[in-house]
Amino acid sequence: MLPFSRPRYGLSITANTLCWVEVSSGIRKSGIHRIEEHPLPSGLIHPSPLAPNVAKVDELAKIFKTSLPQRKHPCSIAVSLPDLCARTLVFELAQLPASSRERDALLRWKFKQDCHLHADQIRVTSQRYTPSRVPAPHTHQAHQPVHLLATALSHAVVEPYEQACLAAGLIPMTVGIASFLVFDFCRPVMIQAMATLKQDHTRGYHLVFFYVADWGCTTVIIHDNVPVFVRIKPLRPVPLSCSSSTGSPSPAISANSLDPEESNKYIARLTNELIATLQYYFELHQSLDQFIHPLPLFLAGSLDPATIFPQVKQRVETAFTDESRNAPRIQAIPLQAGLPYLSGKIGADPTCWTGTTLAALASTRITP
Repeated sequence: MLPFSRPRYGLSITANTLCWVEVSSGIRKSGIHRIEEHPLPSGLIHPSPLAPNVAKVDELAKIFKTSLPQRKHPCSIAVSLPDLCARTLVFELAQLPASSRERDALLRWKFKQDCHLHADQIRVTSQRYTPSRVPAPHTHQAHQPVHLLATALSHAVVEPYEQACLAAGLIPMTVGIASFLVFDFCRPVMIQAMATLKQDHTRGYHLVFFYVADWGCTTVIIHDNVPVFVRIKPLRPVPLSCSSSTGSPSPAISANSLDPEESNKYIARLTNELIATLQYYFELHQSLDQFIHPLPLFLAGSLDPATIFPQVKQRVETAFTDESRNAPRIQAIPLQAGLPYLSGKIGADPTCWTGTTLAALASTRITP
């Protein structure tokens, strides 16, 4: 293992956009020094969980070299890829093997059985979640079930990205999936918000996390601190004009401007997808319609959060006031509004951060 510290640079790659951030972290001070977004050539990246995504590795490496600051030596970097690049599973196990080798073998077997992936051709990662409610001692349960959220990246998918990084003098220390990185990044804000919301604790709390990027959207439903449902949906991006930010040390964040003629159609597709996903889950769990208090729906990412999320919030909340849906009411909460400015910030408004920007920040593990 090379003696690199935690990456200062975060790199988020989608089919249309490259975003990189430079951060610092320490005991007393964490900050964002620079954020830049750059458009990528059409056809260079094709997100897929099975086939190679990068049409020309050398061209992507050249873009990395010209987009990131000049460096005398290789530097470590954290990479975020679209959710469409991976397969994702949420499942419950009676018991998790103690050996890391046995755990890895079990996860590979699960992906082979459920997703028809070759066990020796994937890179598997997982995160364990513990329910917020612990059963009473009189239940006499020797072992509590183990809840996992796991992802599998094909070697054929991830290695070309890593090759492009290495050719540009970047050492990819971690490669993660955008929505799950952002979920962990925003978790402190969600926990703080949940503490102020009224919840029916006798049923265990539910929340919905909805992440949007230019490749599509991901819905994650949490019950008692455990992911119980994940749906990843590709959506055709709307035409947009992307401006990259430059300057040092405090450039302005880049902005994505939606084409006005397509914006309403895109918002309608996005909202309809979210409503259909929620309705499907509620039909599987019909007791949720008896909730007294609204179900919190946290919105993160987007191409233009300040424009899109207010409309998504209004449409979704209105849709679930209809009692004929047999579903709980919804309280939508845009997450970017709750992200505090970080010390050493570049003077940027988090409400303008796109899904790609959030993923790049989240990949560095900086604390919001």
